[in-house]
Amino acid sequence: MKINLLSENLNWKKNLQEGFDTERLIFRAFSGDELKPVLEISSDNELFTYVDDINNCDDLEHWFKSVYQKKNYLFFTIKRAEYFENKEGLLGILMLNKKEFNVIELGGWIGKESRGKGYGRETVAGLVKYIKQKLPDTQLCAKTREDNFAGLRVLDTDGIERKINRCHGDNDSD
Repeated sequence: MKINLLSENLNWKKNLQEGFDTERLIFRAFSGDELKPVLEISSDNELFTYVDDINNCDDLEHWFKSVYQKKNYLFFTIKRAEYFENKEGLLGILMLNKKEFNVIELGGWIGKESRGKGYGRETVAGLVKYIKQKLPDTQLCAKTREDNFAGLRVLDTDGIERKINRCHGDNDSD
């Protein structure tokens, strides 16, 4: 099943649909065909300790199927540039959730085997640059749990903290 995440009548998605690249990574719109590989790289218990209401791959699959067609969500796959055309290059997923007129919440994760290599920081820095270029009046925010130290480090990368407001404690599930 292939799902088109990019509704033609939603300008914010249209402006971002082409995706972006960083030095080592390529970000492209997620399709339903990629759900199985995303679930495979997301199947570690450590990841689920930081995601509310998702405790296993079945919960994650149900969550994806319930939200990725909503108009306020846009998902990108994160792939290593040198492996872009095959599954081995898949590192993780980047999620954007349109919260308000000019506020987009970011989220996502990197598979266990690819953590600790700077991909999270590179993702956030690349996204900040991309959003500033495509939607200059848009503010990015990110929510994470206070005990997600890796997530907090990514958001505190030099030059990032001033551009992204953390939305701690925001319980809005949409």
